[in-house]
Amino acid sequence: AGHINGPMIVQAGPGAGKTATLVKRYENLINAGIEHSKILIITFSRKTAEEVEKRVFNVTGLSSEDTNRPFIGTYHAFCKKIIDDNPSVFEEIQGRHLCEEEWQEEQLFRISKDQSVSYDTLLEAVREFKTKGYTAKDVSQKLKEYQRDNVPEGKVYNKHNRRAYATYEEAQKK
Repeated sequence: AGHINGPMIVQAGPGAGKTATLVKRYENLINAGIEHSKILIITFSRKTAEEVEKRVFNVTGLSSEDTNRPFIGTYHAFCKKIIDDNPSVFEEIQGRHLCEEEWQEEQLFRISKDQSVSYDTLLEAVREFKTKGYTAKDVSQKLKEYQRDNVPEGKVYNKHNRRAYATYEEAQKK
């Protein structure tokens, strides 16, 4: 956290103090005269970004409404911010549907109806997959296990499942 010049990556296991390290580094940067708005904190998960933001705002007295606040968010949120802040540079993708949170929620709701799984259960599973860093292959395996254990023998899966399984099986052959 004492490092001030240039970027810093904090990589460690769960409970090692990554969030506390980021917050302490932030304090050190502010104490060294760096403006809040010149500081960038990128995390892998939304949950971690929210926790870092909460702690930074607690320490500094800043709020999400302050125009001088730092950017604290995920890689995806940062990339979206770059696109949104530079429409002329990204004009060919402006207006295309990006995976906004509302759109993601609609898709989860649709899937939950298709699969007869509660929306909350599905949302919790997605959060768990993201938190644990599961790959697409891991998720496919978990889905297979869930359906093996929870779908009656002989029940035909809907078209989304058939397509997903066909793609998964084809990838396994390569």
